[in-house]
Amino acid sequence: MIQLKPFTEKTERLKTLRKYFFNVRDLNKIQIRQEVERLFSVKVEKVNVLAHGAKRARRGRIQVIKRTRHQVAVVTLRDGYTIALPDISSGATTTTPELTAASASGGES
Repeated sequence: MIQLKPFTEKTERLKTLRKYFFNVRDLNKIQIRQEVERLFSVKVEKVNVLAHGAKRARRGRIQVIKRTRHQVAVVTLRDGYTIALPDISSGATTTTPELTAASASGGES
């Protein structure tokens, strides 16, 4: 599964350097590269993955839950390629766009 990371000032700034952030789950760098190239029809130069481990959190005095681990992929595109995303500085969108591989391919897994 691959989702666009919520827009922040940092993601907007790095977008000018052709770097895009995605939340990924259970994918390695090769699979991330293939999915981004397939979904957005672009060529990927480099993929970096930041792994955030699972954390324990308390709910009350006794109940302890475990937050799931997740990964953030920073995808750098080759020169001349961009991904058309809404610009947050213009106030065009207030929601976080989500894209899953299943929804983009018509529901196939």
